[in-house]
Amino acid sequence: MVNGLQCILPDNRKWFSTVLIFVVAVLLVSCKKDPVDIDRHLVTEYQVMYAYNAERYTIGEVRSYQFEWSDDKMCNEVLKYHNWNAYSRELTDAEFEYDGNKLVEIRKKDGVIIRFEYDNDLLTKMRTIMWTGDNDTTQSIVKYVYFSDGHLSEVIMDNKKKYEFTWEKDNVTEIRDCSSLKVAVIKYYEYDTKKSAYSFMPEWYILWREKYEWLSTNNVVSYSCPEQGITMPIRYNYIYKGDYPVIRTETRSDAYMVSGHTHYYVYADGVGQSDVPKFYSVMVPLNDSIGYDLVYGGGVYSARSVVKLKADSYGIYSFLHWADGNTANTCSFQVTRDTVISPIYSYNK
Repeated sequence: MVNGLQCILPDNRKWFSTVLIFVVAVLLVSCKKDPVDIDRHLVTEYQVMYAYNAERYTIGEVRSYQFEWSDDKMCNEVLKYHNWNAYSRELTDAEFEYDGNKLVEIRKKDGVIIRFEYDNDLLTKMRTIMWTGDNDTTQSIVKYVYFSDGHLSEVIMDNKKKYEFTWEKDNVTEIRDCSSLKVAVIKYYEYDTKKSAYSFMPEWYILWREKYEWLSTNNVVSYSCPEQGITMPIRYNYIYKGDYPVIRTETRSDAYMVSGHTHYYVYADGVGQSDVPKFYSVMVPLNDSIGYDLVYGGGVYSARSVVKLKADSYGIYSFLHWADGNTANTCSFQVTRDTVISPIYSYNK
């Protein structure tokens, strides 16, 4: 009998080892992250802002957002962020720290630190801190509350309810702004069936910028916000190259202002770069004798934009004409290069 057992045990050991290897292999495969498509990372976003008001002048501004990603194909982590204002020439940098795949801290060069806390995989708290060198001071605390299915239910800012969310499957259909209003303002959202333009961005980018309309699986095509009996819808339009959204436009208008944003997206493999226009500055020099600026409309604009400038008279300073002799206090032109335009004023004692 002993000899019989000795003959059987080696085979059982082989069988057990084979099963063990198979189980471990299955566990490793099931736990392995899918490789990240690094080529599809969004590396630059240009945000072109414009406004045209009833007083007949425009406002132009261009910002660029650049992202440096981890080159680990098993990670989906932004390491650095650069925000460049083309007109003021201000640069805002930030660095990001992770614990595994969870973002735990954003450090900005201006001394602001943003820290994140989680319950399992759900972000529950975002704390903004101002670092002064010797100590830190909490500036604000944002708390996130979820439904049982994991969808965001409420956002609480500094112990006051700020937003409530209503979902239809994976898309937000209503966001109720509850902040210090007797009657809450509700935004209503409509979607297309394509992936969000931010589908390749990590969740921090959405929550940090408080772009709650992007908490969805599809693109927002419009939202409306009835307030004081007036509904002013905002429309979005997308242009794709293959599966890549490369341009998103946003337009809104009311009795006082026509405004909007155009976003250009450039990806790591170069898709979208050819769609980004050139940008030009329109400079209106400050009149030293006046000491402050009376001309509106300077800024940074995309090529071929139509710019409208308006020069005001104030007190003892009267507008005479533009440098080219035009005496109308408004002028408009299409931007094709960097432009400096000077108003001429008289001084009335």
